[in-house]
Amino acid sequence: MTPETGFVCITHPSPELADRGIDCILAGPERGGMARRLEIRARRSGFDALCRQYNISATNQVVCLQNDQVAAAGLWVPNPGKSAICYLPPSRYLQGREAQTAACLKAAAGEAAAAGMKMIQGIFDPEEKILPGIYQSAGYQLLAVLQFMEHTARWTLPEIQLPDDYDLETYRPDTHELFKQAIGASYEQTLDCPAMSGLRSLDEVIVGHQHAGTFDPALWFVLVHQDRGVGVLILTYHASMNSLDVTYLGIGHAHRGRHLGLFFMTQTRKIMRWTGARASTLAVDERNTPAVGLYRKVGYRPTQRREVYFLPLGVKSR
Repeated sequence: MTPETGFVCITHPSPELADRGIDCILAGPERGGMARRLEIRARRSGFDALCRQYNISATNQVVCLQNDQVAAAGLWVPNPGKSAICYLPPSRYLQGREAQTAACLKAAAGEAAAAGMKMIQGIFDPEEKILPGIYQSAGYQLLAVLQFMEHTARWTLPEIQLPDDYDLETYRPDTHELFKQAIGASYEQTLDCPAMSGLRSLDEVIVGHQHAGTFDPALWFVLVHQDRGVGVLILTYHASMNSLDVTYLGIGHAHRGRHLGLFFMTQTRKIMRWTGARASTLAVDERNTPAVGLYRKVGYRPTQRREVYFLPLGVKSR
């Protein structure tokens, strides 16, 4: 503990302290009263089940102690694609604890970097007024305002045929390089989270997409033009929700404006019918107005907005 702050941040907490930290993430700083105990009881079993399902370690925490009480905590969760996300207590409990929370975010970034992560991020509702300042004081920057969209109605778009000089392939070991080419080409002059470009290698990006849910190579598509990958559509089916997520859709800069995005939407419609999914979901950077326009055109409708703050860790990959 330093005299300047009056609190100390602890990484790799003991099991007992990690347990207290999780309670803080669920119901805010330690305090007396029945209300907090009831809030923890209501949320803890579901949280523990989520950790077991996704193999989340409670020791990947930063716990802030002040006067021997847990004042703040952050749980950072790594992804095999070399990105991490940090979870904080409900924002209604952060008033007056901004410095402690920012310190947790800084320490979480250091731990994630030491574990080999290339970036760390936090996601929250744009209506949260206190969180942007906390993230900024911890060195994070605004990455994007994401618009989450869903399609549940009947598709009305006409069948779009693939131009004769393009081929469509699914993911296999021998098409892996085509996917790398297509994803790399789609990053050129991208309007979708451009600050992320180059932070991770293309192999790391692919691994990250493979872990976005249950990986099914039959739902990964790459457009091939003159033996090079120029466009990619990655779909993930979530059986528990019976929904199909458009995990990533990208077209190389030289191939935009040729209705290839509409073709990928017809492909998404086909896979929805094949899987029997009740809905299709996606998230898109609001600055990417062509993509937002495409999704609206085929029937996707906004469901929620989220701000994403992130912090690059280490040097950019090649």
